[in-house]
Amino acid sequence: MKHMYLLLFMLIGVNGFSQIPEFEFQLYFEDAAGNKDTIALGYDPLATDSIDADFDEVDLTSIPWKTSGIEVRISDPKGFPFIYPSYETKKQIINYTCSSANLQQINIFTKNWPVTIIWEAISVDSCIKGSLITSYHPGGWFDVPGPSNMEVISFFDNESGGFWGNTFSSNVGAGGSGYPFSYINSIGDTISAFWQMFGTMELITMGVQQNKIEKQIQVSPNPFTDNFKLSEAIPLDKIKLIDLNGNEVLLRKEGEFYTPLKCATGMYFLIIRGEKGQQIFKIIKQ
Repeated sequence: MKHMYLLLFMLIGVNGFSQIPEFEFQLYFEDAAGNKDTIALGYDPLATDSIDADFDEVDLTSIPWKTSGIEVRISDPKGFPFIYPSYETKKQIINYTCSSANLQQINIFTKNWPVTIIWEAISVDSCIKGSLITSYHPGGWFDVPGPSNMEVISFFDNESGGFWGNTFSSNVGAGGSGYPFSYINSIGDTISAFWQMFGTMELITMGVQQNKIEKQIQVSPNPFTDNFKLSEAIPLDKIKLIDLNGNEVLLRKEGEFYTPLKCATGMYFLIIRGEKGQQIFKIIKQ
């Protein structure tokens, strides 16, 4: 009988308990009406960048969002035009090493902005010393700020300990929801998107420096009336013009000028793909 209990305990130990990740921390959110929600982020060499049941991650894509209060979900980051995340969860443990790239999208619903984010400034090793959350779109890292006043929040660069907080506005522009900073979910509510990254202080610094180098391309005139030109000749297959709803606007190139076709007045995102990644510019059609 003792052997049977021992075997049962071993089976439960292998299959009945979740894995403890190498690193995990919580982010606490509270909206202006006092509604609260919490998510958990972390990493482990045995994790994947999708849903891992072994780490108690649950895919929520089939579960409707709340229609009141506040709800925060983690997802994979989506590109343009914005499509719904392939998964949504309250806990995300990713596969991360000190030199690997990573990016998680943080999606927030509330009708009571601003929102306050709270975290514990724990002591961490250098591999995640520069971890952050930002309203800047990752396609133009530290180049294209979102409508939110969040900008960039660093979690672990303060070694004094205790809990820290930051209050920020939604990432929805004055014109309403639109790529790349927000989207409309399946029940018609507006979701603000933000982005979280694990990284060293050096990796983040390198990202800023690289972006400064790539910002040599200039768009003029901006605002424009009929067409615009770039400081470097870029082929059309390397350029996309996206409106605030995520729709692509066709471009025609005539000499050094780029002419949008069927382009209404308003703000657009000009996306230029290069060897080092992509740059994103806000341009305005008058």
